[in-house]
Amino acid sequence: MRADIVPGAVFPDYELHDHAGRKRSLSGIQGNDPMCLVLSRGGY
Repeated sequence: MRADIVPGAVFPDYELHDHAGRKRSLSGIQGNDPMCLVLSRGGY
């Protein structure tokens, strides 16, 4: 894991394309609400 991603730190504001091809950022999805981001690896 990256050294800058630790509990309590500010998470990087990633920007990815959604299913319609529009760019979406974490901050844009979050707005003024709290956010819990779960990072996992593997299949479901």
